[in-house]
Amino acid sequence: MKKSTDYGKSCTSSGGTCRLCLRVGDCLVPIFAEEETSKQLLSRISDCCPITLLENDDLPKTICRECEEKIAVTFEFRELCRKTERILKLQYDLRRTNESNWRIVSRHLLNYMVTED
Repeated sequence: MKKSTDYGKSCTSSGGTCRLCLRVGDCLVPIFAEEETSKQLLSRISDCCPITLLENDDLPKTICRECEEKIAVTFEFRELCRKTERILKLQYDLRRTNESNWRIVSRHLLNYMVTED
């Protein structure tokens, strides 16, 4: 499995609460910062969790490192599942196309053999 993305080494300076698990701590990661890593983290949380994240609500704006890691693992697993589904569908479509082509060729061969007699 790939190593998860590190969304930034810095933690918020003041204590706070994790938006995802309610853990209280000093080393929390902001989810609404302007950095690209925070935007990616916010996108992954939205993709993986059935919650609404709004910058202008009164809920915590940070997550703990443990939840950050869980989001990374969950996102990687979802991406693997999506990739696997695409590959399986392509394989199925290819097999179906090949079977269809084989039937057409078989029919033509049979017609050829019948007309040659």
